[in-house]
Amino acid sequence: MKKLLLTSLFAVAGLAVSAQVQNNLENASVKSTFESKFNAAPVSYTTYEDGTVHAKHATNNQWSVFKVDGTYLQTETAVSASEVPAAVKQDASQRFGNDIQYRKVVTAAGEELYSIIYVKGTSTVEVYYKPSGEMHSRAIR
Repeated sequence: MKKLLLTSLFAVAGLAVSAQVQNNLENASVKSTFESKFNAAPVSYTTYEDGTVHAKHATNNQWSVFKVDGTYLQTETAVSASEVPAAVKQDASQRFGNDIQYRKVVTAAGEELYSIIYVKGTSTVEVYYKPSGEMHSRAIR
């Protein structure tokens, strides 16, 4: 019963978050910060309910994340499993299976993290890891 309740709550929360995603809604503050930092314009935007805006670089495998006020948070680059530390891969596969995507993350403070992205129902879950394999944080999108 407890498991059913938690699963139901997760599904409802996922639907609410999924409904709040806005694609290609340009944000002037994010655009200005992006252009200043990377000397280029983003090609697309995704705004999430949590107040973050993901701006896609012209390369197919890179995104930068900002607060809606334009504050730069991090840049994420898609990487293959072979580029991810073994401790991260081991923990991620044990917890979330093998149908996951990997990203290397560099925060505004210069901290290097790895994220894994997987889909659970209608929600996309992103889990951040330290290179040691220790879980850092999690976001549901």
